[in-house]
Amino acid sequence: MFLVRSECNVWDVEETLLHPNSPDRLLSLLSAFVKTHGNFIGTPTELVTSIDPAGTENISTRTLSRKLLQSAAALRKAGIEAVFRRSNGKRIIELVSADSDDTPAPGNIGTIDPVAAHKAAGAELLREVAS
Repeated sequence: MFLVRSECNVWDVEETLLHPNSPDRLLSLLSAFVKTHGNFIGTPTELVTSIDPAGTENISTRTLSRKLLQSAAALRKAGIEAVFRRSNGKRIIELVSADSDDTPAPGNIGTIDPVAAHKAAGAELLREVAS
């Protein structure tokens, strides 16, 4: 619940939407973005334009970075890992969904008989010694 100023300059209580400046609002925007687009790597400016292309949320890059750092635990609970780093002097934000698994599937896995492998290695060693 929060107060919103109407067009007539009257304060109203709003219960349906999250406050635009609340960490919960940012969390919901990021959760929706990561669910639809998957992982993200880019600058704060690129992230702001990705989660709010119309600019209706009025999120600055500095505010986004600060709120991401402050709500890191809440993001982890929501299944999003946020990593901050610098590359060539630029701030980089990496958002990784805990649901994503980008490891390749294993190929054809065969079984190995350790006894047969040991015997073959021993026979090879005997041949080398005999020659």
